[in-house]
Amino acid sequence: MSPEVIADRIKLSRGDLSLEVALRPFSFTLRRRGRRLIGGGGLWAVDGTSRDQLLHFTEAVLTHEERAPAERALRAEVLSRDEHRLELELRLHGGRGARVMFGLQAGQRLTMEFECAGSPMRLGVDWARRPGERLVGLGLRHGTALDQAGRDVQLGADRRYTGPDCPPEMLDVGGIPQGDCAPMPWLNSSRGYAVWCQTDANGTAFEMAGERIAVSIRGRGAPLR
Repeated sequence: MSPEVIADRIKLSRGDLSLEVALRPFSFTLRRRGRRLIGGGGLWAVDGTSRDQLLHFTEAVLTHEERAPAERALRAEVLSRDEHRLELELRLHGGRGARVMFGLQAGQRLTMEFECAGSPMRLGVDWARRPGERLVGLGLRHGTALDQAGRDVQLGADRRYTGPDCPPEMLDVGGIPQGDCAPMPWLNSSRGYAVWCQTDANGTAFEMAGERIAVSIRGRGAPLR
């Protein structure tokens, strides 16, 4: 069975999952049994510089990035497709070329691989955050609340000590930066989906403070899977 093609939209289905990809303008939607899990999905690249600082005493990382405006994927052309797999050539805002591969796997799993020309500082995927959506994961000790919605987290760089030995002046800036946590790049949503970012690189970020949820890696860790 071939993917369903309607105008500039392609639909892949496997079991309970279906993926709908719009080519112009580019976006994607993931559904389970017709219920939307992820909507308004997009891909982007960002140029810029990063100057993270290692604090040797506590092995903590202070992050610093200067980002150019995001170059979002605007349109796509089909490179190849079959029943459960779709590969697209992308054109980003500003003209940069990129490629993305989607695959529907057994076990209700969507895989994605995104790579981009020109060595951008970051590669990212994002989608609309639903009202009331709750998010958990990212390993232990990432803040005092279980729900991570409303936070932006760079993995391994957001641990803070706020215990009884923390000086008051450090409490005012969120606590003493620590580097004793090795977080896991996974996230569970109350909407019924989970995200795993396959990366060993420093700088993996989960941004959950805005209207869109974004997962991104530093370009040297590309491709984004």
